[in-house]
Amino acid sequence: MTETRKLTGAKLSFLLLAIALATFGLRYALNLILARNLSPDSYGNLVFAVRILGMVAALSLLGTATSSTRFLAKYLQCHTHDSVDGFLRWNTRIVMWPFLVSVAVGCIVCVSMFCLDLVESRSIESYHLSVYMLWIAPLFAVGLLLGAYLLCAGRPVASVLFSKLLPLGVQVVLFPTLLVALYAAPTKLLIVGVLATSFLVVAIAQLVYIRVRTPIPLRNLWPFGKGPVLPEQPEWLRASLWLIFGQIFFQVASLVDVTLLALTPGREKELGYYGAVLAIINVLLIVPQGTLTPLAAKISSLLETPEDRRELQGEINRAVHINTLLGLGLAALILWFSRDLLSSFGPGYEAARPALVIAVGAAFLNILGRVPIAVVARSDMNSRLLVVSSVGLAVLLVVGTVLVGPFGMTGVAVALLCSTATRVTIAAVSVRRRYGLKPLAIV
Repeated sequence: MTETRKLTGAKLSFLLLAIALATFGLRYALNLILARNLSPDSYGNLVFAVRILGMVAALSLLGTATSSTRFLAKYLQCHTHDSVDGFLRWNTRIVMWPFLVSVAVGCIVCVSMFCLDLVESRSIESYHLSVYMLWIAPLFAVGLLLGAYLLCAGRPVASVLFSKLLPLGVQVVLFPTLLVALYAAPTKLLIVGVLATSFLVVAIAQLVYIRVRTPIPLRNLWPFGKGPVLPEQPEWLRASLWLIFGQIFFQVASLVDVTLLALTPGREKELGYYGAVLAIINVLLIVPQGTLTPLAAKISSLLETPEDRRELQGEINRAVHINTLLGLGLAALILWFSRDLLSSFGPGYEAARPALVIAVGAAFLNILGRVPIAVVARSDMNSRLLVVSSVGLAVLLVVGTVLVGPFGMTGVAVALLCSTATRVTIAAVSVRRRYGLKPLAIV
């Protein structure tokens, strides 16, 4: 029996929300530890490097982590074992080559950096932190894909625990132990080593759980294994191609705000302040996880008939109402305690208060937009996801480029607000026209 059958409705949503809040608590504590042990410039570089890590890992999967929640979830629910086996074999083989390229690039970069350090040509600590992220991107990508498989298998709680809570728990234990208890210097090698350790622990735990508690056959996750050649469904590749294009625009968009600050002369320190803003509003960004995680695996199977869509509309209404109430409450708390929250990162961080106020508005719009974007990604409107991502990226880039010079991080926050509003509007209108659903429910 799957978790979604054991825990249904409000119980599952509140359990996932509790896990999400615990995840935020660990992430916030981790950011405080790092911000207080790094200069604002170095902390800003870390924020940028983590965005690079997420982009490389997501792109190496070619959109299959998202497409699996559309196809694999349906096959597992319908108990079509041949389709499950076929999709898993196709998925691992299609991911194999970009994954191997990612591994090769990471190894080449790692060996080159150590060799240049040994011959005293260039110190290994002189590179930007984002370069180090190429070493560990494959490990992070494995965790993303296995987390998607757990969600497809009806294990949303396990998926969130392993993908979100476990790595942060390992990092929160290791960083204070090394930095505070053992007085280790916060070098780039130490940061990357802790991240790599956490990702490795997560991948092992996910594989063990999939083997013991899910119907997913692990033998099909090995791309070099022998097995019957199963027919390939053309929609698998077509959906994943649209998703990878959408992922490219989404990942690039996630870099634009921090990149604009990093490249603007005289704004380097503001990147660290902006990183504190992102750490604070992250609690708003995780609010939809409690309701969207169990909903995501159902979307593709509830779009077939008018009766299914009515059931899906009920799920959407409940999710949006919960997200709206929680989002408004948390936004009010953040704004009320904004000065205290920023000052906890260190001296000077209160300068980011105007940017924080605007970013809270963008984060609340993001909460409303998660449901329509999820429907677009898991339906037959894959091309529309590319439109949503590309237009949102264009707005962010244009508005951000114009405003970053005179207004710095506040201008970047305004650009983020405009981009988020544009993406949410396009996704909501598309879902309403295509399926007759009201993805915002409160409108």
